[in-house]
Amino acid sequence: MDPKQYVHAALKFPKYFLYARELARHLRWTPAQLREYQTQRLLQVVRFCYAQVPFYRRRWDEYGVKIQQIQGPDDLKLLPLVTKQDLIDHSADFFPKNMSRRFIHASRTGGSTGSPANFYQNIEARLREQAFHCRYWRWHGMNFWRDPKAVLRGSYKPPKNDVQRDWTNSYKMSGFDLTVEKLQHYGQVMADRKLKFLLAYPSLAERLADAIGRHSDLAARIHLQGVFVASEKLYPSQRQCIEQVFRCPVHTHYGHNENAVLMEECPQGDGYHLITDYGYTEFGPPIDADGLREIIGTGFNNMATPLVRYRTGDFARLRTDGACSCGLPFPKLVADVEGRSGDIVVTPGGRYIGPSHLEYAIRYITHFSDCQIIQESPTELSVLVMPTPGYTAAEGRAFADAVQSRLGEPMEISLKEVDQIPRPPNQKRRFVVSRLTAQRLGTPAAVKTADEKLQSIAAAR
Repeated sequence: MDPKQYVHAALKFPKYFLYARELARHLRWTPAQLREYQTQRLLQVVRFCYAQVPFYRRRWDEYGVKIQQIQGPDDLKLLPLVTKQDLIDHSADFFPKNMSRRFIHASRTGGSTGSPANFYQNIEARLREQAFHCRYWRWHGMNFWRDPKAVLRGSYKPPKNDVQRDWTNSYKMSGFDLTVEKLQHYGQVMADRKLKFLLAYPSLAERLADAIGRHSDLAARIHLQGVFVASEKLYPSQRQCIEQVFRCPVHTHYGHNENAVLMEECPQGDGYHLITDYGYTEFGPPIDADGLREIIGTGFNNMATPLVRYRTGDFARLRTDGACSCGLPFPKLVADVEGRSGDIVVTPGGRYIGPSHLEYAIRYITHFSDCQIIQESPTELSVLVMPTPGYTAAEGRAFADAVQSRLGEPMEISLKEVDQIPRPPNQKRRFVVSRLTAQRLGTPAAVKTADEKLQSIAAAR
């Protein structure tokens, strides 16, 4: 591809550069200035939703909430929570009355833990989203528009070749039907084209690193400066494998299609910064003894489907200290993003076991290419293992026993050797799949009580 034959697509959207400059300025702000900006944007979003979005006007009126009562972040708890089911049931009512439908992009939630929900994005939201990601990549040394990079994520399925370069100097690599030979071919492309960065799902980056690591000469020819992973939980064993083979740091962030919350890993690597110019983030009450809390977000960018106090269904563990010496003005409040509700095992006694706690059991198994834990009932788990040469039944049993020891309660565990663990069309991989979380996890009691109190107030009025 001759770059001179193509007009840089970003030049067609001057607003992108305005957004990028605005976000760069925010890095020079003090935490107090960011808090003031966040408060003003929050009030703008709430007032816009009441004036323009039928769902919010109807719901807030039913709850008896007066828009004048919302004067800052502390008042946001007067408003009821919004769920994914609300998006499914009332998607049309989330679209603002006076917004043009030109250049509107229809999208969906992933649907990995239930039915997907439909929502919309306008061009401004998509450009702002790109500007936020580009700012994050620049923190870690990557110029998205200039630096050559490999992209191994999503449902990309090229028409002719497994690798296709686009106008952003990205070499898109198909995640379908991956074999060691195909992954090593990707490594050859990375070496020959002198690619500087890799953008991937953690599980695909790990598989790529494992395949390339078997060919020491190929691994020596690849000189990455950084690997960016997202959209799945990054486990310590995955980080270790990727960093060992590619000899560069791995960076991760948390976000989702609905554009309500953004968290980005600190350059020091010991927690996540809440990106407070992206949205306002709350955390539900703890649902286990270790302080696992649901992430609740109000987004500032996507006004085509604005979300106020949206229950993401994702869970995090908080830090006790939000201070940080890395120089970024955003608070570092999150220790780890644990995963989605469908990634959490619920024991018969009602304990919640996150995937990162169970992941450490992997150290007891060596000869495998993939594994997965599935909870089908309150008392039963299935452990799926894709064995490789050298695997023994004793090794698999040690893995299953290690899972059992981390549950804290007896559960029936069946170990199954399989030829393949299916991935959904978007190629995301889930280490833990709980098929009963929706009914067992439900709404945390403190959140449910708060919503019931609001309903009783509304009924009294």
